[in-house]
Amino acid sequence: MPFCRRLNLEAGPADRDKMSGEAQAGDHRHGDGQGRPGALSARAAEGLVAVLEVAAREASLTRTLVTLARVAAQTCDADRCSIWLREDDDVFVPVMSQFADGREDAEMWRMFLEFSAAAPFLHEAIRRGAAVACDETPDDYFGAEWMESFGIRSAICVPLSTAGSVVGAFVVDRMTVRPFSSAECRLVEAFSFQAALILESARHLDRQRRSRRAAEALERAAMSLGKHLEEGDLLQTLVAEARNALGAEVALLFQLEPRAEKISRVFASPAEDTGAVPAPSGPDVGGDALRELLLAVREPLVADGGDDSGAELARLLGLNSCIAVPVGSRGELEGVLVCGEVASCRRYEPEERELVRALAAHAGAAIDNALLYRRAVDASRRDPLTDIGNRRAFEEELERELARARRYGHPLSVVLVDLDNLKEINDGWGHQTGDSVLRRIAGILAAGLREGDHAFRIGGDEFALVLPETPAAAAAILADRLRLAAARTSFGIQDMRVSISAGISAFPAHASAAETLIRLADRALYETKAGGRNAVAVSRLGAGETAPGERFGVDLGRVLAEGSLVAAYQPIVELPTSRIVGYEALCRLDPAAGEVPTPMLFRAAHALGLSVELERLCTSVAAGGARDLPEDATLFLNISPAVLESPAFSVESVVAALESAGIDAHRAVLEVTEQHRVPDSGALAYALRACREAGFGIAVDDLGAGPADLELLGRFDFDYAKIDIVYVQGAGASPARRRLLAGLRLLAAETGAQVIAEGVETEDDLTTVAELGFWAAQGYALASPSPRVARPAGCGAPSPPHSGVATVET
Repeated sequence: MPFCRRLNLEAGPADRDKMSGEAQAGDHRHGDGQGRPGALSARAAEGLVAVLEVAAREASLTRTLVTLARVAAQTCDADRCSIWLREDDDVFVPVMSQFADGREDAEMWRMFLEFSAAAPFLHEAIRRGAAVACDETPDDYFGAEWMESFGIRSAICVPLSTAGSVVGAFVVDRMTVRPFSSAECRLVEAFSFQAALILESARHLDRQRRSRRAAEALERAAMSLGKHLEEGDLLQTLVAEARNALGAEVALLFQLEPRAEKISRVFASPAEDTGAVPAPSGPDVGGDALRELLLAVREPLVADGGDDSGAELARLLGLNSCIAVPVGSRGELEGVLVCGEVASCRRYEPEERELVRALAAHAGAAIDNALLYRRAVDASRRDPLTDIGNRRAFEEELERELARARRYGHPLSVVLVDLDNLKEINDGWGHQTGDSVLRRIAGILAAGLREGDHAFRIGGDEFALVLPETPAAAAAILADRLRLAAARTSFGIQDMRVSISAGISAFPAHASAAETLIRLADRALYETKAGGRNAVAVSRLGAGETAPGERFGVDLGRVLAEGSLVAAYQPIVELPTSRIVGYEALCRLDPAAGEVPTPMLFRAAHALGLSVELERLCTSVAAGGARDLPEDATLFLNISPAVLESPAFSVESVVAALESAGIDAHRAVLEVTEQHRVPDSGALAYALRACREAGFGIAVDDLGAGPADLELLGRFDFDYAKIDIVYVQGAGASPARRRLLAGLRLLAAETGAQVIAEGVETEDDLTTVAELGFWAAQGYALASPSPRVARPAGCGAPSPPHSGVATVET
């Protein structure tokens, strides 16, 4: 029957005598014959040196421990060595068990499962703080059941101490009955000391790794949180980053409203529909007990078996373990972040707890930023005088409600309201009185609207209403009610009657684009003011009139919004060589959006003041389809002088559109055409100069079609001149037309421009322009327009692109 005894590692006389006797008996494994553990000490030194050499060589502490356990068993003439870590006061876990012959102990985990039999032995060593041996020597009994279960006849256990605390035990055992001597115990203690140092290094490195990982995770989370300014996006990012950083099965954020004493929203990672882990399903998710507990959180709560301050929260959420921290902003509780395990248990290290605290702190700062951003956005969308939405808010809300109306097929009305006599009020009673009237009018409008309607001040005396799910007739009734309310209100201005007028347009009755709706409502408002003010008018489209942008069967605003244009490319061929010198991009309405001739589309744009926008779209579409333009080819783009003169025109936008398709400005030509209006020379000259400086070539288009283009040719220098189709077609059969064509070519050539014949559709046309000395031509006789840039058979590479500098004739 084995017994345990405490060993005195300071060898007494009996020990020395025993060791001396062993040495005299010739057992050089245990002594040197002189009462000193000489040979044994040498073996110990050799073993320890071997372990230290492995420790210095190996990057893996695990392999070092394996070597240490094996060498310890060999050096102590034992069968096996095992290392146990103390998880808490009652739990030991074996981390290493090696036989002296180098085999791993396959029974190690059975030892763990049956550790309760070994516990008294391990606890006794830890309680005494010294080595304890268990063998046949009668003494205190501790480990019989454990030893008999594993066939152990002798064993010695030494506490593992690091940083002043006991962290585990170092056990060496034999399968034969031979008690361990004091010298052997000192040897085991020496090995256990090395094991403790290795474990301390391992723990130190582990803490460093955890700290480094925590710092990296915190940095990533901070960067992710910093990318979001909308509160909802920010909080969802927080739970995702917290879960990833901690490696948790689930993370939850309960957004709270402490003053209302309620949970406003819950954010989860992973989302409930992912099925990645079981969703928290405690008995009180969303119940009163959970709400009251969360509202009371001011310090971190933990539930992991060691710290159970969060045990009740874990129970309510159905979690096996969790850590919860409050998330605050500006000193107030905003929510509680919970990271936990549903399907497993977990012990949270100090670094992990600090990581979650830090994440919550970063989140609090991010929420502060989001709050400031929200306030700034709100301020940017509100009129400071009347405290209702401004023009920016109106345009955004109209687009949002219009998209919703299209999706669900609901009507929507736009009402523009004008204060009829603000100028008279300001002139007669001062601007303070005028401001007061504006505030009162804003209040009347806001008070008279239904839930879901919106009021905005979009100009000095202009207001706008967006009325979802409201047809024009219902909007007119509401607007008239507001008009009467304003007329009946006393503004405290003697001998001055304050009134408002309103104009109305509706989707889908009048238009489907926001810009068109605004223009129609504005025109209806203008009609009320022209007819005497203090009235409401609905756009007359219902009586048979059509909007300028839609009278040709197309909603131009929608065309611009959806980019409903397509481009075709017609080669321009150098006649003497049959080489392609470029491609003209011809834009038209996408057939899916309607059958509208291109000239009508541009006239509609001019009527609505959208010419710049339409030209910009044409450039973008043309550039996008010319991505395969050969490196030595030139792209010809049409543009009108009216657009060039417009303050809204930007040569940079044209350059950017081409560069997005990989086309440099030096490989593009802008074709300027004007048949009726003589343009403003100064504004046009400035625009052409800017285009040239950006690298564009300039061409005059449709030369001879009207007086304006001839005047253009006389005022400016052009790189190219394109003769209108009316002079080209049939010139071979008409001597008079041939003379006119020859004269136009000569006139253009004398300016230094390369002359191109347009509309060459027959072999006779082609022969005529070639005989007259035209440099190049385009038309069906040479190549049809193609939806992509393509070089017809028989056409070679082009000649070098344009050059020249624009000048203004004075």
